[in-house]
Amino acid sequence: MLPSNGKDAKFSGHVKMEPKLEELVESLTTSGEPQLIPEKIKQLKKICRSSDEHIRHVYHLLMTQLNQEHAEIRLSAFQVVGELFSRSHLFRTLLISNFQEFLELTVETDLEQPLPPPKEVAQKLKILAIKTVQEWHEKFGEAYKKLSLGYHFLKKNKKVDFQDVRSRTVTERKREEEKQKRLENIYKEKAKRAQTEMEEMLEDIQSCLTEMENCFSLLLPDPEQFSLVTDNKDDDVTKNSAPDDEQPCCSKDLPQLTVPSTSHGPEAEENSSDDGDSEPVEESFIREHGLGSHSYALDIEISTDMKVNENEDNTDVLNSLTDGMKMAKNKYWPAVQSWIQIFTKAGVSGDGLKCAIDVKKKLEAAMKKHKEMNVECKTQDREMVSNAVDSDDEDNDFEEVPEKEGYEPHIPDHLRAEYGEFGQL
Repeated sequence: MLPSNGKDAKFSGHVKMEPKLEELVESLTTSGEPQLIPEKIKQLKKICRSSDEHIRHVYHLLMTQLNQEHAEIRLSAFQVVGELFSRSHLFRTLLISNFQEFLELTVETDLEQPLPPPKEVAQKLKILAIKTVQEWHEKFGEAYKKLSLGYHFLKKNKKVDFQDVRSRTVTERKREEEKQKRLENIYKEKAKRAQTEMEEMLEDIQSCLTEMENCFSLLLPDPEQFSLVTDNKDDDVTKNSAPDDEQPCCSKDLPQLTVPSTSHGPEAEENSSDDGDSEPVEESFIREHGLGSHSYALDIEISTDMKVNENEDNTDVLNSLTDGMKMAKNKYWPAVQSWIQIFTKAGVSGDGLKCAIDVKKKLEAAMKKHKEMNVECKTQDREMVSNAVDSDDEDNDFEEVPEKEGYEPHIPDHLRAEYGEFGQL
């Protein structure tokens, strides 16, 4: 009778503890907290240490929670599993006996059973499960053969990289590769269309650039375009006078000086030899003419600010330049930018990309030159005046019509019958 009473008391204790276990597991797995509540997990461990039946019951409760279609519930349940797995041999045995299902619910080994939302929490669960399985294998792999088999199954069959934090499987990699291929095909098609569009517009762009360059030349001619005509004699003089290049510019064109002598004969020669200390002729000439020196340094300041004003002579040129600038800025330059982006994304590095870059540089140079010219155009004023004139003309189109004889804006009552139903309105 005593043993029987002892078993009944033990059984009744299990029955009393089961609602407590269910309440604890429910509270731990549905709290929504990123970490387990320390007090409750401590109570759960204490109850599990008291009986193997409690461990078995908690195992089934946790597997039920792992089957819930909510990633947060599964994450919390997995955290409880991790706490009990490292402390109970019985719990490890129970979990490893159903290790395949456990991996499907946490690591997503079966793609037909993806992890439930939220997606971020599901990814967090997967990463944590991969790391935990690796730790279990390192610590308990030799004692539990099925655990070791599950680890190698993930590593070899599912190609899980345990060193990779994201722990992508082969299927995930295939999905990304397929997605990347689709994007590459899309970009290749866009690159083909961009190449065709560029070939069609290239002639128009070149024509626009040529027209703008001609306008620039007309508005602001390049000094290099003008050449001075020189005679052959001048060429001969410059060739023969090469040693004179060392002389200052102020003395090149001066005639050679001759100083007349006041004495003749041997006495003059003696006097000339005695005057060795006399002042040189060139220096005296410079002093007499107020030149001051053989050479001069001139600083010429050239203003780089340009401003082109519209007048009767350049109106047509400025109109053509303005039209070309609008086309280059609003149509051609955005199109070229788009081509370069498409070629770059598609990985095209041939003549198409090079041509687009060259055209872009030419367009940017033309727009920069237009900006530097600081064109002050009266076109806008003319447009405003023309618009005002057009509006006046439109108003003048309405001519005043004299009133017709016998017209009656108000129909008398005795005549309404003659006008019919419309007259009655």
